[in-house]
Amino acid sequence: MAALLAADERYLTNVGVNSNDIKGVIGLAGPYHFTPQAEHLVAIFGPANNYPNMQVSTFIDGQEPPFLLLQGAQDTTVSSANVTRFSQALKQNQVHYQIKTYPDLGHVGLISALTWILDSHAPIDEDILTFLTNPTAPRHLSKAETP
Repeated sequence: MAALLAADERYLTNVGVNSNDIKGVIGLAGPYHFTPQAEHLVAIFGPANNYPNMQVSTFIDGQEPPFLLLQGAQDTTVSSANVTRFSQALKQNQVHYQIKTYPDLGHVGLISALTWILDSHAPIDEDILTFLTNPTAPRHLSKAETP
């Protein structure tokens, strides 16, 4: 949702917020390019011609703030294809982005790694702080992006 707010300015404009006020977006295992497959999800999000309206890539035009996209390599809830497709749109439109993939984490593990109770020792908090300090620092390619 944060990525969609940053990419489709209609949402913020409708509540009197300027989209230029967003200086960066941190996405945690986001369904950036979600396409419902299960019947009950198709009923909720359909019809199919509406799907592009919920896919962040549709709205990327090069005016977006930098993105930090965090993904657990073991995530079976939100496919890493979402990050791959979304980052292609960002790259094509020359939007600054970074992808961080954590090899031993799944969907819940990515979030729980931010807590002291279930800390996985993955450097998620450090990666977030680094991004917040300098969101346009040179990006590092993840394994998924390596040419």
